[in-house]
Amino acid sequence: MDFDHIEKYKEHLSGDILFSMMGTTLKQAGSKDKQYKIDYTYQYDFAKYAEQEGVKTYILTSALAIACILQVITLHASGIKPIS
Repeated sequence: MDFDHIEKYKEHLSGDILFSMMGTTLKQAGSKDKQYKIDYTYQYDFAKYAEQEGVKTYILTSALAIACILQVITLHASGIKPIS
């Protein structure tokens, strides 16, 4: 999929819930501008077109969020309760 021209694919963005797990690192992207484009602009455009096509819920999952969730799961598994 060419995210620089996501509008070409918008008719395929249908359903009730759209999950997005797209993201990059500065090292992978090669510059802050390219990282911003992937982590923000592509996400924004994707969500905008999905809404236009009737998608009611957009769930964006970031690497940071997943890392936090995994840490909590690990703590619970080991019997340690996180500080509230």
